[in-house]
Amino acid sequence: MGGGQIGFDWQSGWAVFGIQADADAAGIRGSVSCFPQVANTPQSCSIKIDTLGTVTARFGAAFDKTHYYILGGFAWEHERLNNPGMFAGVPFNPEFFRNESRGDSGRRT
Repeated sequence: MGGGQIGFDWQSGWAVFGIQADADAAGIRGSVSCFPQVANTPQSCSIKIDTLGTVTARFGAAFDKTHYYILGGFAWEHERLNNPGMFAGVPFNPEFFRNESRGDSGRRT
């Protein structure tokens, strides 16, 4: 897994504003036996996460040498779901793509 990160903070008096983004190429893979109830033939389903990343914004307050802030944003991933198998005696290999985003916020100090 490898990627990069970029961000920017700006301070005006005690108020601090910031934005940050990161993106990574992942290549994370896994597989599991799935759908055994279909014609009593266990199949092997696999997943590969190609990319993932986050975008966040922050607002905070700086007092002397201390910085308190809240952080909120979202994360995303692009993954491939693969389910090779048999249907009515004919092999098939559907591949599905999914992009998923989730929001998250929290207080960091």
